[in-house]
Amino acid sequence: MGKLSQVELDATPFELGGVVQRTVRDLTGVDDPYLDIKQQSNTFALQKYPEMKDLVAGAEAPLAVATKIAITGNIIDFGVPERLDIEEPLKRIMHTPFAVDDFELFAERIAAADSILYLGDNAGEIVFDRILIEQLLPTNVTLTVKDEPFINDAMMADAQAAGLDESVRILPVPIYPETTEELQIAWSTADLIIAKGQANYEAYSEASGPLFYLLVAKCDIVAEELGVSIGDLVLKANSSTK
Repeated sequence: MGKLSQVELDATPFELGGVVQRTVRDLTGVDDPYLDIKQQSNTFALQKYPEMKDLVAGAEAPLAVATKIAITGNIIDFGVPERLDIEEPLKRIMHTPFAVDDFELFAERIAAADSILYLGDNAGEIVFDRILIEQLLPTNVTLTVKDEPFINDAMMADAQAAGLDESVRILPVPIYPETTEELQIAWSTADLIIAKGQANYEAYSEASGPLFYLLVAKCDIVAEELGVSIGDLVLKANSSTK
């Protein structure tokens, strides 16, 4: 609480979370408090991977279904107080609409893109991302993961566990708002930027660039801002993309 009292009032949830996580790690001496949970999430998601592949393979619109599956994976989040069930959404994924639906523009930008920057989110969820990323290939894809533990966010080991290191470039990045030259170059040269998850929406909702936000609304504030209900699937282009 002492650390949080020193944070500026306009700090993003990412920044607040970074203060909390680093303080917990310093006080406990545990480098990655969510390590077991992340590994369990990866194992669970990999068990679902064949089922998800079958859903895409049997779909009339594979990209749309793969996008919905990737967004549904955003439910795997231990940084929010309410847990949403992932089994039921997967069962009805074919008939679930986007509550915010910029899919047509999303598909057009994917078709025209030579390079895509994919801002990753959580462990476990990253396997769901693989379903969408496989639809993006052979386009050049760069996937970001965290370069240090942050709640259950995916790191290099999680991308490797998901099998993504074999098909895309994995770029470890610091916790927002910190950045690196590599990330800045990847951002400025990307034809399309996919910001995955609620935290990336909160961090980059006012950023410039060819951005699309893919998320499940998981808190009242974000849901209200987007005009959706908690648990809804959101695919939103930012204002400079439209």
